[in-house]
Amino acid sequence: MLVCLVLTLFLRLRVALWAGVGIFTSVLGALWLMPVLAVSLNMLSLFGFLLAMGILVDDAIIIGESVYSHQKERQMHDAEASLAAAIKGIQAVALPVILSVLVALVAFLPGLFLPGWAGQMMKPICLVMILTLVFSLIEALLILPSHLAAPGSPKLSASALERLRPTLKRGLERFVERYYRPFLQCALDWRYLTLAGFIVFLLLCGAWVDSGRIRLAIQADAVKDSFWVSLKTPEDMPYSEARNRSAQVEQAFFSLRDELDGVSKEQSKPGLDSNRASVVVGLETNVWEHGAGFWTEFSASGRQRIVVEDFINEWRKRIGDLGRTQIDFLYKEGNVPYDIEFDLSAADPGQLPNAAGQLKTTLAAYPGVYDVIDSSEPGQPEVRLTLKPDAERLGIRLEDLSEQVRHDYFGDEVERLQRERNEVKVMVRYPREERQSLDNLTAMPVQLPDGQRAPLGTLAEVTLTPGVARLIRQDRRRVSKVQARVDPQKADVNALYSELEASELVLLRQRYPGLSIGISQERQDQEAMTGALKQNTLIALLVIYVLIAVPFRSYLKPLIFLLAGPVAWSGAIVAHGLAGLPLSMESLVGMIAASGVVVNDSLVLLDYLKEHQDPKKPISDPICEACPACFRPILLAFLTNFAGFLPALLETSPQAQFLIPMTLSLSAGLLLGMAASLILTPVCYTVLGKR
Repeated sequence: MLVCLVLTLFLRLRVALWAGVGIFTSVLGALWLMPVLAVSLNMLSLFGFLLAMGILVDDAIIIGESVYSHQKERQMHDAEASLAAAIKGIQAVALPVILSVLVALVAFLPGLFLPGWAGQMMKPICLVMILTLVFSLIEALLILPSHLAAPGSPKLSASALERLRPTLKRGLERFVERYYRPFLQCALDWRYLTLAGFIVFLLLCGAWVDSGRIRLAIQADAVKDSFWVSLKTPEDMPYSEARNRSAQVEQAFFSLRDELDGVSKEQSKPGLDSNRASVVVGLETNVWEHGAGFWTEFSASGRQRIVVEDFINEWRKRIGDLGRTQIDFLYKEGNVPYDIEFDLSAADPGQLPNAAGQLKTTLAAYPGVYDVIDSSEPGQPEVRLTLKPDAERLGIRLEDLSEQVRHDYFGDEVERLQRERNEVKVMVRYPREERQSLDNLTAMPVQLPDGQRAPLGTLAEVTLTPGVARLIRQDRRRVSKVQARVDPQKADVNALYSELEASELVLLRQRYPGLSIGISQERQDQEAMTGALKQNTLIALLVIYVLIAVPFRSYLKPLIFLLAGPVAWSGAIVAHGLAGLPLSMESLVGMIAASGVVVNDSLVLLDYLKEHQDPKKPISDPICEACPACFRPILLAFLTNFAGFLPALLETSPQAQFLIPMTLSLSAGLLLGMAASLILTPVCYTVLGKR
């Protein structure tokens, strides 16, 4: 509705009507082929349709304007003359329209070949965009001209909208003549300064990201309205400690809930949810031997009033000190308990505690890094046996001693009995009172290879040592995990990884020879996705360059169009910085797609220059005529795209939050891309024309 409204305000009613009909034709065509490509109707594919709404009418706008201008020039109203004018109109813009759609298709291809979960998520969106664009091209080239070729009805010109449209047209023309044309002339006169200004802007945006002030995240910060809290106690603590800690967490939750409920009841208006009991649905608690889990969900009124991050921070403050107990709040899509994770392994396991301790000290020294831990948790005490020399001379192996101790203490199964549906094992072992002290263990008789018996204490040293809660092994080597959380307001995870890998980890490897340091799986996935996205983007830009260079027979002109891409990326960076959002994978795919869409505006401008350029006149003259003439279709293309993106930008449901960064990248990229098409493209064209 928004796209059709924008079309109706700026175009003739017939053109706007048939361009709107083309949207439904493209959608139905995509629905026809979606089963063939194994794409279902889900949240992602529907979001793809939503993004396509504004892009689908770009080619219809260009063709409709061209057909209308040819029909107006001929001033003929019979069917045959109108058909001929429609054919002439579509032939005049067929090349830029086909190229613009092909460029947009190529721009969405990198999202199809991302590895892992990012590829699975982006594939339905990109496939829907590609299918709708293909059918929009077919509709614009073959169906729309036949509708516009029919003579218009004079009754349509009597509406109030037809009287409003000339007013908007005059206002737009006045803006172009008073502001845009003088500004363009000034930019052309100071062409090198203008070009330098755009370059400085691009460098500043790149530095903004490279400095870490805008984070690069593997996933968008999409907050859920239900979340899970995990509590973990050390292995050497009893079950009662887990119950006490869980009660401490529960008490903090209930006090915060009661306070919020009291505020909501006092400030609630009569007749508006006066019977609501709480801002949260409830708290479900599960306690096990060495930990607990808490699950809660906001109610309908709570979702409207409460910010999840504020609720979590306040809850954490009220919990207080938990000692050695760890607590994790998982309330974002794809959330992981720890932001930084390193896997330390060495041929000599004795090096791991010291290396892990030094790395923990290094991490804790960085501002914004907190909850630095490692996986070497103390466990229950262990009894260790060490063979004496006399036992080795008797032919006793440590394996034989351990097996006999296990049978005597844990037991040996001698029979199984069936009791109704249950099977009962009969185990033979020492009585409980004889399994409670080390003295009884050292006095336990052990059978020798010759059949005689000897006390265990005469054959092995029996020592009680602290145990380890868990052992992690990779590739047959013991691994110690060092983990830490990072406050995104104080530090950037990517910058920390880069700094650590460049300096601290190098020193750690030098101090402990043979030490191997690996990064977390999430970091590996992010690097793989970023690398694949860079490679796919370079391939897409090369294909776009070829698509433009071949029909225009120029090696330099495609470079003018490709300059609009980085400007669109910079627009997305500025928008994310102002909104306080990280650059996620969805944001990067949206930036690439925006660079493909903004090229269309430059294509229209270049095609106009190609048709109206006069070698005898200065190159600035046709540019000053072409840019104001193309101002309205370029502006209209941006407005229709923005109108299509607007519902997604304003969406507040938790399910759509991780898709908003892609929409934000497209919207802001198209806005800056429009400025690049109207200012940077003619300036670069003038610079190349002077050479």
